[in-house]
Amino acid sequence: MGKSAMPQDPQVINLNKVLASQERVLLSESLDSSNFKSRYERARIRANFDYARSLLLTVSSTKKLPKDDIQRKRDLVKRLQARLNELDHLYAQEDEEECESCDEEEHEPTKAGIIQEPEGMRQRGQGGSSAIQPTATTTSSNRYSQAFPRSKSSATRENEESDWALKSRESKISSHDRERAELQTSLLNLAVQLKQSARGFGASIEQEKGTLNAAILGLDKSVGGMEGAGGKMDSLRRETEGVGWWRRMRLYVEVGGLWLLAVLLVFVFPKLRF
Repeated sequence: MGKSAMPQDPQVINLNKVLASQERVLLSESLDSSNFKSRYERARIRANFDYARSLLLTVSSTKKLPKDDIQRKRDLVKRLQARLNELDHLYAQEDEEECESCDEEEHEPTKAGIIQEPEGMRQRGQGGSSAIQPTATTTSSNRYSQAFPRSKSSATRENEESDWALKSRESKISSHDRERAELQTSLLNLAVQLKQSARGFGASIEQEKGTLNAAILGLDKSVGGMEGAGGKMDSLRRETEGVGWWRRMRLYVEVGGLWLLAVLLVFVFPKLRF
């Protein structure tokens, strides 16, 4: 049951130990059910079971174990719960009968003392008050000596029950405190992560903003260059189209003359010797 758990997690280790102990105590095949006749033993087992269930809730909420392992532990907790309910139902009637018998035994010494006192008076006859007084004193002392240990055991039982209830409440409160502390820690970590991610997102936006500004400047320069080239093309078009036929013919003659001069410079002038 502890193979899939993380060994460095104390909550998972405690959960595995408590569940293994509860399974050994409640679900063993060689279990002697007479060991659970004591209500204090059942209360102790119940407190351990509540602690194991609170640990399981904590571990399942923090997702420290795989889902299949958590499901197996939940099934085991259900079986333990059913077994505890069965034991409580089995011995609840015996506990009530035991309490009733204890109450009847506490009242019996008083009745016996009342019945024995006239017998002592009949045996002694008219022996005087000095003979009657020891009998009454002995009877009352016996009555209180018999009643006092039972009242003491009853008080001890009540104290033990209150101690078990207090320990159970303390374990539940401590488990709730641990769950609340873990929840607060997880929320704080989540807030820190969100803050860090927001800062990183803002920094990335700033970097992209600088790149975008540079791209915008480049586009502006390109647009300006294209506008300048467009203006030059317009001026050239106006020069070539707006001068008329005679101006165009002069331009052709100039181009032809320059072409002829270039041919002479390349092919004719090198052959001339002065």
